Amino acid sequence: MKISLLGIHFNIIEIILLLFLILYVPAQLVYNGCRIRIRNPKLFNIFIISFALYLCFILISITSAQNDFRVIKAFLKWAEILIFSILIFLYVHNFENFKKIYWIFWISNFGFILVVLINIFLKKYGLFDHRIFPSYSAAIALALLLPFAGLKSKIPVIFSVLCFFSAFLSLSRGVWLILLIFIVLILKDFFLKKKKLTICLAFIFGVVTFLFTPIGDLFEFRMEGTKASNIERIGMAKLAIQAFKESPVTGIGSLNFPNYFMSNADRSMIRSEQPELLEPHNVFLQIAAEEGVFALFSFGVLIFIIYYVVFNGSKSLTTSIELLPYLTGLKYLAIVITVNLLFGFISDQFRLVYASYFGLSLSILRLKIKDEKMHVFSQ
Repeated sequence: MKISLLGIHFNIIEIILLLFLILYVPAQLVYNGCRIRIRNPKLFNIFIISFALYLCFILISITSAQNDFRVIKAFLKWAEILIFSILIFLYVHNFENFKKIYWIFWISNFGFILVVLINIFLKKYGLFDHRIFPSYSAAIALALLLPFAGLKSKIPVIFSVLCFFSAFLSLSRGVWLILLIFIVLILKDFFLKKKKLTICLAFIFGVVTFLFTPIGDLFEFRMEGTKASNIERIGMAKLAIQAFKESPVTGIGSLNFPNYFMSNADRSMIRSEQPELLEPHNVFLQIAAEEGVFALFSFGVLIFIIYYVVFNGSKSLTTSIELLPYLTGLKYLAIVITVNLLFGFISDQFRLVYASYFGLSLSILRLKIKDEKMHVFSQ
């Protein structure tokens, strides 16, 4: 699912979709008279302004960077996300287009699971080989599909199970947290009605799983490395705070934390075989260290706007049965994004994730609404 161009990794679907939108959206705008109908343009404007400011602060961070090329690379990546998001927003002028992007987004993440399953079928991998399954990609695919698992068709249930076990077998602690939250949300209503039955079923499932499958061994293996991993992560967090204190306004340079880490880290805490690639496992902390406090504020604002639109901007939409699962999927996905922001870092694979999520979320402002006036933007 991934290819490398000029040292940058791309999702194949990312390239195909981006090229399609670049060609189609201008033609669509000309055909429709270059008119964009949008509800609550203030939210959209704040998002665009915050994103533009964040890009500026990335460039400003070059003044303190050890590696200027990394800053330029970060700027281009985030510029792509912004352009991609706007193109999706412009493309999704109706519910049909919304569904197309939604399911392309799902396919782009499920594809990573499919590649692993094909390799297992071809006997290149064993089912329980160490960390062969994708982590956050599986969690994203599961989040987008869960709202449809309770509908009449059994197909979403089957694919949801595949996504769940892929996420679990990835052995990512952040993804395990996401799965736990999903389980709690799904079982909440059922548990309130039948507490004893829920507890018994959970106990039986847990015992059978750990006694009769290798999952127990995998879980034990993952826990053995947790202490060393935590030491490394705590050390990276402390170093990121140190970097922020040294340069709170401009940061140490976007994507320059690995350089700072190699120059200032206590070697005794390093457990990774590739320490030059290490990042703080907290996106907000990384942004503060690399790009400064103003970049952190602007990034925080754009994330807040997206969450506000997803959880509040859809309240005045026509709540048709067909539309509700898609809105719920974006809310489930907010959980995945939040966990990644708090316990992960933004890698190449997340460009398509953030672009799709931002674009789909903003497009809620364009979908048909009930009893509310639409503002018209002329381009």
